[in-house]
Amino acid sequence: MKNDVFSDLSDSEIVQYFRDAALERAKCGFNWRAGNRVLENKLAPAYEALAARGPAPVHKLLQLTKDENARVRLEAAVFAYDIASAVSRTTLQERPVGIQALIMLLHKDGEFSAEFDRLAKLGREQLHEELARRFGGYLEE
Repeated sequence: MKNDVFSDLSDSEIVQYFRDAALERAKCGFNWRAGNRVLENKLAPAYEALAARGPAPVHKLLQLTKDENARVRLEAAVFAYDIASAVSRTTLQERPVGIQALIMLLHKDGEFSAEFDRLAKLGREQLHEELARRFGGYLEE
């Protein structure tokens, strides 16, 4: 969907479109090409359309961090991280922490990344034990 198509939609309708796209991406499973198409053609344009309207519309994505679907919460947290890092961080650290959430936290969250580096120095086995203790099934998706 092109950004000009979003001009006829309300903020709430774009947020719903974003949610539907997140669910669609979740159905792609390990088909990363299909998942990336949803990301590039639906999720990112929906976010960009909200961002073009200002900070208040983007904050409406935060309601999706409370969604019943874990993938919807993840996508909303990833896209809203720069405007609400505390809320996004909490969402991304939910159990189970998926690999995409782990990568996002390592990339965006300096405190999380520093702690991960500290744990990594303990060695592979201790790192995995500690991450499992803290985040449950942290590599589950």
